[in-house]
Amino acid sequence: MKSGARFIAIASGPISKKLKNNKTILVGIIFRENYIEGLLSTRISVDGTDSTNQIIGMINKSRFKDQIRILLFNGIALAGLNIINPNFLEKKLKMKIILLNKRRQNAKELVNALNEFSRIHKKDASERIKIVKNYSSVKILKVRHLFFQSKLESHYLKNFSDNAFEALRIAHIVASGISSGESKGRL
Repeated sequence: MKSGARFIAIASGPISKKLKNNKTILVGIIFRENYIEGLLSTRISVDGTDSTNQIIGMINKSRFKDQIRILLFNGIALAGLNIINPNFLEKKLKMKIILLNKRRQNAKELVNALNEFSRIHKKDASERIKIVKNYSSVKILKVRHLFFQSKLESHYLKNFSDNAFEALRIAHIVASGISSGESKGRL
C-alpha cells in the first residue's frame, strides 16, 4: 500500500433484542497509516441483506471516497448473518477488500448457519450462500497470528498486517460504544 493511502476498517454494532427496527450501527473508521482521519456510519439490518448497499452508500457520500484504497472487515458477515459481497464491493467502489480474522474462517460452518437460518425463519438464503462459497476460493494468508483473505498480493498484506488488526479493534470499540453507551467485549 502506498504511503498516505487510506483504508477503512468497518465493524457492526452489537446485536440485542432492544434494537430499533432490528437495525444496528455500522461504523467505518478511515485511517492513513496509524492515524484516524474520519468516521462514517450508517445502519444495517441484523441478519439482513443490506450491508453491501449500505457500505456503498456510506462510502460514496464521503469526502474521503477518492482516497480510500482498501476496505477492511472482520470476516464476511456483519450484524449476525448480514453477508457482504466482497466481489461486488470491489467492482462498484474500485477498492480492494481484506477480510481479517484471528482464526481461519470455515465457509462450511457459515453455509450451515445460513441454511439453518433459512429453515428457521423461512427466508431464502441462497444468494448469501452463493456469495460465501464464491469468496471461499480466495486465498487465505497467515501473517503472525492473523488470517487475511484477499485478492491482494501477499507482500501488501504482510506490510499491512501491523495496522490492520488494531484498526478493526478500534472500529469494533466505537460501534459497540455508540450502540450501548460503553464498549464491551473484544474483537
